[in-house]
Amino acid sequence: MRTETIAQDILLTVMDAAGNAAVPVLLWGQPGTGKTSLVRTIAEANDLPFRAIACSTVDPTDLGGFPVPSPDDNGGVRMQPRQFAIDLATAGRGLLFLDELSTATPAVQAGMLKICSERFVGEIYLPDAVRIVAAANPADQAANGFELEPPSSNRFLHLPYTPSIDDWLTGMTVGWDNVTDKLTATTTTTEARRLKALSKVTGFIRNRRTLAQAYPSDASKTGEAWPSLRTWDWLHKVLAYLPDDNSDRSLECRRVATIGLVGEAAGVEFLTWERTLDLPDPEKVIADPTSVDWKAIRNDRLYAILGAVTAFATEKAMSDPQSGAWNGALAVMGHAADANKGDVVMPFLRNLVTVRKQGNANVAIDHKVMAKLVPLIRDAGIMSDLRGN
Repeated sequence: MRTETIAQDILLTVMDAAGNAAVPVLLWGQPGTGKTSLVRTIAEANDLPFRAIACSTVDPTDLGGFPVPSPDDNGGVRMQPRQFAIDLATAGRGLLFLDELSTATPAVQAGMLKICSERFVGEIYLPDAVRIVAAANPADQAANGFELEPPSSNRFLHLPYTPSIDDWLTGMTVGWDNVTDKLTATTTTTEARRLKALSKVTGFIRNRRTLAQAYPSDASKTGEAWPSLRTWDWLHKVLAYLPDDNSDRSLECRRVATIGLVGEAAGVEFLTWERTLDLPDPEKVIADPTSVDWKAIRNDRLYAILGAVTAFATEKAMSDPQSGAWNGALAVMGHAADANKGDVVMPFLRNLVTVRKQGNANVAIDHKVMAKLVPLIRDAGIMSDLRGN
């Protein structure tokens, strides 16, 4: 278990970003540190229906439902979910709190996998607007505690919770409601922000493929965060909701979220790689595509640059379709393709065409630029999306 102390504003910002991205969070901390009070306060501050489950007192039927006769009288049975799931699904939003997770038996942990990864409780689906937060004590500090199995630990963004004495004193004297004033995450994101985050995550994995899926081999690390295709996917979604202004606070939020999802070893390597990319300004690349040496550039760096260019052009096209950024991004793709980088270009070309198709059809196509990309457009199967323009 990570034992670092995370500033409360950073912790809350990362938790909020994970909630908006529909990524489950696991708070690790010693007994009696106020984890339940913190989570309940977050729910109240966001006007979210709050439902809690004490994992030490449930059995698998509480999570997967219990069998009841099928209503069609054909002799079959169906799984009837518990009331907490019905309440949250009916409300369409809320916060489900899984308390004392480390006291859950392996059988109960298995029942939680379906909730956290598929959002199903029996036959009821919990919408993405239902946030899932769990709390756990270290196994050696939990009554009848169990270590989390790797499949269970891989279903969460792990956050150590060790409130400072100052935070505790403030909560006791002023009230715990003030903690939510420290949030700096954005409650909404954009396709451009998501694409930018996605290009960095996928660019890194192209360079470090062995870290895409690294099941823990060290028995002491099995209950902690570790890199998988799932957690890398979740990482790009969470990053899209976090501040991205390169301030100290922004960098710390990104560090905490990254290590909390893919573990310390993979997380530090990703963050180091991200810092050393030294990416050019995407607007300047669009203005002068020859400013990049497309033939000599590494593929992982190329992936990040094209992702940033696509994100910039997408956002610009949404606000000003006549700005020329969309066609400028196409020209950038053409330069990269001319340098035999077509395999890297193709997914970003699809993204650009999709953006135009889904609401920006008034972006005029520069057919001279488009002509250079016809072979790739045909291979990508998106020619029909551009016909008639």
